[in-house]
Amino acid sequence: MTKRSYKINAKKGDIILTSGYPLAKEVFKILNCYWGHCGMVMDDNGTTIRHCNFHIDKVNIIWHEILGLRVFPKKLDPESLSSGLPGFITQTIEEAFFSKNPDFYCENGFILRPKPEKEKEYRPFLYKIADKMANLDGYYRLNSFMEIDQLDDSYQRVKNHGTICTGAIYIAHKLCAKELNLVKVSADKVKQASENLLNYLWDFYKQKLGILGVSLLKITDLGKKMANQIINAYMADRSSDTTDWWRQNIKSTINLAPDHFLPKGIPNPEGHSVGVQDENSSYYGEIVPIEITEIDTNEKRKKIGLSPKRC
Repeated sequence: MTKRSYKINAKKGDIILTSGYPLAKEVFKILNCYWGHCGMVMDDNGTTIRHCNFHIDKVNIIWHEILGLRVFPKKLDPESLSSGLPGFITQTIEEAFFSKNPDFYCENGFILRPKPEKEKEYRPFLYKIADKMANLDGYYRLNSFMEIDQLDDSYQRVKNHGTICTGAIYIAHKLCAKELNLVKVSADKVKQASENLLNYLWDFYKQKLGILGVSLLKITDLGKKMANQIINAYMADRSSDTTDWWRQNIKSTINLAPDHFLPKGIPNPEGHSVGVQDENSSYYGEIVPIEITEIDTNEKRKKIGLSPKRC
C-alpha cells in the first residue's frame, strides 16, 4: 500500500498555530488565548514541522509493589516531568496531523506568515531562524511556562534542559537577534491557570486509571498528589513534590502563548485580539487558514476532493 504524503500552504520559517492540545490550553485560556500549541515549518514545500511538545500520557508512573507485583500508583516519575518527551521533534505533515495521536489539528489551524509586500524582504531572515530552530534540541520543560528562556544554542539534549512550544520559537528568534515581545502574566492569572490545570489533570487521571483507579484516587488522595506534582513542576520545577506547595508560592511571570505571536489587532478564532507583536519584534504580519494537499511520489499536486483540504 502506497504511503500518502501531504504538504501545507506554508514556507520555511512560517509558524503553525493549532488548537486541541489540552494541557497547554488550560494554562493559556485564562489569557483569552485560543491555540494550545505551535510549531515552525522547516521547508519551502511545507512538508515538515519542528516543534517542542509534551505527551502527558507518556509520563512514567512509580508504583507501590508487593512481591514484585505492581499494586497501585505511588507518584509520577519526577525525571519524566522535568525532562518531558518527546521534546524537540521534526515531523512530516502526515505524522503531525494524521497520526493516531496527532500533535496538530486541522480545525481552526492557521499559518502565521509575513505580509505579501514584506515576503521578499523578510523571508531570508525567517530561513535563518528556521535553521536555528532545526539545530535546537532539548526536552519539554513544564517550568518554562514560568521561565520561558531555559535553552541555549549548545544543540545538545541534556536532562532538565529545554523549553515549551512557544519558547522554542522565541529562543530561535532571540538567537538570531530578533526578540519577540513577551507578555506579563499576573499572579492572579497564574493562580487561575493552575486551578484550571488541577481540574484538567484530575479528570485526566480518573479516565486513565478507570473505575478502580478512581476509587483509589479518592481514598488515598493520589490523584490530587499527582496533579500537585505536575503543577509544582510547572511552577518551580519541583517535580518530586506531591504537596500543594504551589498554592503558597504563586507569582507573576513573563511568557508567551501561541496567540501572542499574532500582530497587534489581529483577532484569534474566538475574536480576542491578544497579539503583542509589531514590526520591531516580528517578521510576521498575517494569518491564513491551513490547507493540506496530498502529493504523490513525483511531488505533483493531487486534489483532495475538488480542492485542497482546508483545515
